[in-house]
Amino acid sequence: MNTFTLYIEILSLLNLLQIIPIGYSTVIQKSQNKNSNKRPFASRSSASECTLLPNQKYLSVLPGSGWDNLVNCERGPIIDVESYSLCRRSVDGKFLLPDDITIQPLKNSEIKLSSEVYESISECRSLVAYSINSALGGEYSFFRINGDFSSDKETLREKLSQKLGLIVQSEIRHNRYFIQLIPDPKLHSRFKNRLLDIAAFLERGNVTMETIELFNNGLIGHTLGDSLTNENFKSLKEGMNAFYLADLVIRDFGTHCVNSIHAGGVLAKIDTLDTSTLNIKKEDRWHLGASASTSFANLFKVKLAGSVKNNDTLVESYESKVTYSQILTYGGPIIYMSNVNLSLWESSLDNQLVAIDRSGQPIYELITDRSLPELPGHMIVRLTATLKSAVERYYKANTVVGCMNPLSMFYDNEANVASTECDLHGRQITNSTLYLGGVYQKCTGPEDLCLSETIANPLTGDLTCSQGFTPVQLLPQQIRRCYSVCNEKSWFKSRDCTTNCAITESYWCSRDPSLSSSPKVLDIDENGYLFGGLYTDKEVNSLTKQYNCPQYYWPIALGRRMRICLSSDRELGGKYSLPFGGFYSCFSGNPLTGLINGNVTNKMDAEGKHAGMPEWFKQQQGRKVFSQNFQQQPQKYAAGRSMLHNDNLLPISELSRQNDYSQLFSALWPKKCPPGYTAHLAAMEDICQVNYCVEANLLKEQTRRQLKRPPFVMPIYAKEEKLPPFQNYLEGRSGLNEFSFDSHLFKLGGSNNFIGSSSDVIHDTNGNMIRKINGRWEEPDQLKTDNNLYAKSQNIHYAFIATLCTLLPVIIILILVISILAFYYIRQQNRFISRRN
Repeated sequence: MNTFTLYIEILSLLNLLQIIPIGYSTVIQKSQNKNSNKRPFASRSSASECTLLPNQKYLSVLPGSGWDNLVNCERGPIIDVESYSLCRRSVDGKFLLPDDITIQPLKNSEIKLSSEVYESISECRSLVAYSINSALGGEYSFFRINGDFSSDKETLREKLSQKLGLIVQSEIRHNRYFIQLIPDPKLHSRFKNRLLDIAAFLERGNVTMETIELFNNGLIGHTLGDSLTNENFKSLKEGMNAFYLADLVIRDFGTHCVNSIHAGGVLAKIDTLDTSTLNIKKEDRWHLGASASTSFANLFKVKLAGSVKNNDTLVESYESKVTYSQILTYGGPIIYMSNVNLSLWESSLDNQLVAIDRSGQPIYELITDRSLPELPGHMIVRLTATLKSAVERYYKANTVVGCMNPLSMFYDNEANVASTECDLHGRQITNSTLYLGGVYQKCTGPEDLCLSETIANPLTGDLTCSQGFTPVQLLPQQIRRCYSVCNEKSWFKSRDCTTNCAITESYWCSRDPSLSSSPKVLDIDENGYLFGGLYTDKEVNSLTKQYNCPQYYWPIALGRRMRICLSSDRELGGKYSLPFGGFYSCFSGNPLTGLINGNVTNKMDAEGKHAGMPEWFKQQQGRKVFSQNFQQQPQKYAAGRSMLHNDNLLPISELSRQNDYSQLFSALWPKKCPPGYTAHLAAMEDICQVNYCVEANLLKEQTRRQLKRPPFVMPIYAKEEKLPPFQNYLEGRSGLNEFSFDSHLFKLGGSNNFIGSSSDVIHDTNGNMIRKINGRWEEPDQLKTDNNLYAKSQNIHYAFIATLCTLLPVIIILILVISILAFYYIRQQNRFISRRN
């Protein structure tokens, strides 16, 4: 065989090898065609592709948006109402409708003229959201404060004085259309992305329902169990991040979703009457409503017939009692008081419709397996519980418990939940007794972490209360700062990390309820502090309107967020003091409730004490189990690290020997304020609500009531630092991760930033991965598309393997042929060379 023959063989071999890419691409093309036939793209048309008919327009009053049920304001979109692929139109042909919307024109003429009489501002019904404000739901009485922070009610509170009479609300209501969502609508992509963000953190930390329940009860420290392992610490960290994101969802999308709307227009007049009207019996107040309807009708030159006649004397008598009036219009053109024309307003109403009533459901009820088919059932349950917890936090943070009886001397028109005791007449409150004996904070954990977390009581200089005061644990155990020490990963050993934390317990010193409540006895002992308000990273001090304390007061840290302002200077600091009525939280009650009320029971006998012990022992065992187990852990850190103030956390047996029953009945103390005092939110500490009590109407004179908006939970931030080489050698470790639970609080304030890093993968019901691409989770249609791309890549892989397996024998034969030819060629060349020589 000569060189030319060998060249021909190589060309034939190359032509044969071209079969591989041809067959390979053919398999890929077939796989792609097969896959595209199974999952076609869903077409989606915009509103611009639908042609508007003459005298037709887009429907602008649409349900599907988020709704903040405290302020009666729309929030971000929850339901996707932007698709017009079906080009649907209303029955009367006036409106072009989105795909998931139905509309029913009210062919009957429905005009309502009514007047309602209310005792307080919080009782007034909303003009545009009555149905959604009245809806019941949840274990907490949320409906009591629905709409209480709306703009119309806040305007009334701002304009009116403390003492006011009855409130009369008159209205003319025109109802034109009923608009609602169809069942099982599609979630908006922005809202859905937020939900999947939360689900990713819950899955990443394996946050169970038990953990979520502990979070809701403020027992975050108990989520770590008996030891600080990587798994339970990761569950705590990711759970906190999930709760933080849930708070942001409530902030941006509201507490409810609007499912249906009544569109039309409303004219309303709100009158506040003088205080003499409070003495009118409830069964006789209908006369006021009838007079208000007549007066309102006269304003628009409408004549009333029937049982209510246009009596000038009746109207004049009513109007003489009016101290403040407010006229509101919703929908239709602007009404000018110089020329009130009701007919013109009614004739132009159809062109300027607004929502005059809304119905909806809590936002967490939208989380179902139909709305989120990507998630498995257990994740749906966890996600629902997490979002429901965020809604409850928002409501509880804005609950103001106080006297709502206008006839009481303690009446507070800013209260939105009625106190059970406010009908004590002629009672005098004196501010001479100091009921606050300081605060302090214990810490367990490594000494270097606890140095900055342990706070002594300035009155005693240590972690105790002075004589005459009893310690009350205000907050459950809180994890403040942690570091995780990790060893280097090797071939034969995985990376091993150990976490160590500083855990605190916060106390405040209350006047001992077992002492006599006689002012002569209490005032003799001048120990104690004046209370100058408090502030947090989110709320300013009501006295100074800044993040500081009044003059002659200094701040003492309590918990993560609170700074309590104390002063011992009665002469100079007394003018800035607030009458203090105690603290209460999710963890403990208020011992001052009975002391200030003067209804202190006699000292309990031995039988009474022992009767209350068993329940308390059970609760105390649960509260101390974590700290005791934590103290018993062997020290795995460098020499010199030790537990700080472990001796201050006395076991139950030691408490019993000392007859220290200060916490024996802490759980039995009522979680409320004394009569004549109003509860205000101090802070949300690890999802545990803390309230403080001050005398009714005192804070109103200092500042206007403000809505407290989420987030109430802050995420955990971590930073990693490499230890110096010599320290690695001495301590046998290579990395240190420090986790801060609260060091960023007074830096971020009202930051809108999201968590910097989050999980980008979550698993669906079938175990398949759903990915986060450029900050957005895959949509169902996009999921199909991306799954197609993923399937294409898989098909390419399978096609290559299939082609390789098919052609492998041919390739082997070709390699053998080439090898034989090459060997033969070399042998021939060697022979040729040897013959020439």
